[in-house]
Amino acid sequence: MSISLSTNQSATLAKDNLASVSSHLQKSLSRLSSGSRILSPSDDAGGLAVSMKMSAAIKRQAAASANISNAMSYLQTQDGALDSANQILSRIGELKNMVQDVTKNETDKANYNTEFRYLQDQLADLSTQQFNGVSLFSSAGLSVKTGVDGTDASVAIGGVGLLESSTLFQDKFSGNSLSGDWTVDSGSVSVSDGVLTIDTGQITLNEAFDEPVHVEVGMRLDHPSDLVDVYNDSNYYFSDYIDGTEVPDGGWHTLSFDLNADGTMSSLQLDGNDFSAATGTVSTTPGSISLSLWEGGGANGAEFRNLKVSSQSGSSVSDTASVQEASGLQALDIDTLKSAIEDLAGFRAQNGAQQSRLQFAKEQLEVSRINLSEANSRVVDVDLAVESTALARFNILQQASASMLSQANQSQQVALRLIG
Repeated sequence: MSISLSTNQSATLAKDNLASVSSHLQKSLSRLSSGSRILSPSDDAGGLAVSMKMSAAIKRQAAASANISNAMSYLQTQDGALDSANQILSRIGELKNMVQDVTKNETDKANYNTEFRYLQDQLADLSTQQFNGVSLFSSAGLSVKTGVDGTDASVAIGGVGLLESSTLFQDKFSGNSLSGDWTVDSGSVSVSDGVLTIDTGQITLNEAFDEPVHVEVGMRLDHPSDLVDVYNDSNYYFSDYIDGTEVPDGGWHTLSFDLNADGTMSSLQLDGNDFSAATGTVSTTPGSISLSLWEGGGANGAEFRNLKVSSQSGSSVSDTASVQEASGLQALDIDTLKSAIEDLAGFRAQNGAQQSRLQFAKEQLEVSRINLSEANSRVVDVDLAVESTALARFNILQQASASMLSQANQSQQVALRLIG
């Protein structure tokens, strides 16, 4: 090998080796400190592309799993409300039996009906409950997407129409005054503890209906001279029709009738029985479908409670709604109550089945997400054992390269001694 003053080949090679080893050492340190095998696209271009797609899929699956968990929380909240509704209906069943006790006087029965009305109000409140702004008892139902990456898998959450009803208007006469839905035309009108009393006067419902309706109201006449009429805007539905001699016991009764499209009345019933044989005149004069109650007589007036106006075409009234809208315990049919409890049992069974299916869907997503994460880890994560071994190797090589570069630089001293 020749000796040259201008070129030190050994030093150049040692310098290049030192630079290369130092670069590898820095990458090894970065991989170990970051935990990632791919620090830049040049490290593994194909692996980086695969990892990016896997990472995105993992995030989508995590989001889908969170959605399922939220849906399960929704169902658990709904089940809690259904359980409360079941306890309310069970208590109403107790009250229904107790009000039939022959040893109870009218005051006792009125007290039972007071509790019944408060339980009805609680049922109505339950039906309006929401979960993060989403109704717990919508008949429309929901769809929970459980699939990702183009699959259409989903779980349908069936609608629970707890108080599905065709009711257009209802007034339980709560509070101590008549609501703004009515206009007092004449006479003395008072409201107390769910009871409206009209004494020689008339009130008119401010709302007229654009379809045939069915009207139901609790009524009590405590004197033979009490007289009840129902009017429309042009004449009357019936006049001089119901008086205290035809309802003589002073107890609560349910009066119901249909108001037809031509403004006439039909299907007059008292406590579910035909009442058309009562004395009086039924109007055949057409008019709008509106409602006025009139009472005349020399006693303490007529009493009304829980007036309800519903569509005649309504065909999807739930039994629970029928319980909630009943005018009183006496008017409540025990078979309707039993059917309502059966409906709740079915709703809770449906709720449990939906929770079970969602749980299985969530578990499947978790299994897929875990395995996809493991596959992604094999692509992008650093192998600590392999990389720590490489780090030790590069450390030794760096020290060796630095030492050899120093010796290569010293080798040129031979040329100086030859010249001297």
